[in-house]
Amino acid sequence: MIWFIAFVSYFLDGIFSALLPTYGFFRPLFSLLSLLLMYPFCYYQKKNYFILSFCLGMLYDFTYTNTPFFHGLLFLLFAFLIQLWNHYYRNTIWNLVCVSTLLILGYRIFGYLLLVFLQSYPFNGKAFLRILGSSFLLNWLYIAIFFPFVLWLARKKHIHIMN
Repeated sequence: MIWFIAFVSYFLDGIFSALLPTYGFFRPLFSLLSLLLMYPFCYYQKKNYFILSFCLGMLYDFTYTNTPFFHGLLFLLFAFLIQLWNHYYRNTIWNLVCVSTLLILGYRIFGYLLLVFLQSYPFNGKAFLRILGSSFLLNWLYIAIFFPFVLWLARKKHIHIMN
């Protein structure tokens, strides 16, 4: 199940990135958000979850961004944060939207700061807010649509998701 979620999210990242304009209003982060959807299936296999998170981040790195190890380590960091979040909160659609908002914020802040630090992008607050604002709607829709589908699949396969 977790490999299915990771593959579909990674595949959708590629499709949406190819179809949508680079500087458009919708910027997909489906692979990152798939970490939220995979965690309940890995409740008893946390080591596998962290390995998969790192590998998915590395794959994302080499395919979409060409920043070696940055996304691998970032996805791993976010996997630890998701584990911490799930320790205190249940997996409901509203909680997933909240944590996805925090993940998107963290991802965009780290990414933007890396670009500024490497001097490949000058710091511009207005540009950062535009990038940040373009990240939420499509990714919230992804969570809102994909989470019920994942729950349905889990019930159909008789997989108990820990909350």
